[in-house]
Amino acid sequence: LPGLVNAHVHLELSWLRSRVPPAAAFTSWVKQLVVARGRGPERSDDPAVIEAAMVAAREARETGTAAVGDISNSLASVAPVAASGMRGLVFHELLGFKDTNGELVARTQEARLAAGRVDQRVRVSVAPHAPYSVSPELFQAIRVVSAGGSLLAPFVTSRLLRHVSGQAGADDDVDEGDVEGD
Repeated sequence: LPGLVNAHVHLELSWLRSRVPPAAAFTSWVKQLVVARGRGPERSDDPAVIEAAMVAAREARETGTAAVGDISNSLASVAPVAASGMRGLVFHELLGFKDTNGELVARTQEARLAAGRVDQRVRVSVAPHAPYSVSPELFQAIRVVSAGGSLLAPFVTSRLLRHVSGQAGADDDVDEGDVEGD
């Protein structure tokens, strides 16, 4: 049998397992997630985050998943995907509506480069979170990097992923070429 491709997973959030109950509406579930997450973005050096991501990646592999598209704020999922033996594309998701010059892309570049060197089976890309959480300038900076306009080229893919809408139930991701009439 061919392996499953899980195109949208958040392995770095695996430490929240059993801490966020199911909800009838997506927005209700997200509110519970934010409360449970509390402390803010995960850290790539947090042992609890890494161990939970390792367990989740191993479980995915053991149940037939061959590759993942992982959405990560911290890049903590790169090593767990590699250790599991799966292939992966980790989307380093940036948020920053107050970033009015795209500086966040440059400031986080070294982390993406290092993550991209962990294992050739796991590639790393940069991605905006959503129109309501990313400034136009940050979107543009991410677009430039995604088009290969930076030193990231050898280790980072040129795909751009983003949440299309913040509307209830909307969690659609598309390739950047599918939006804005390109």
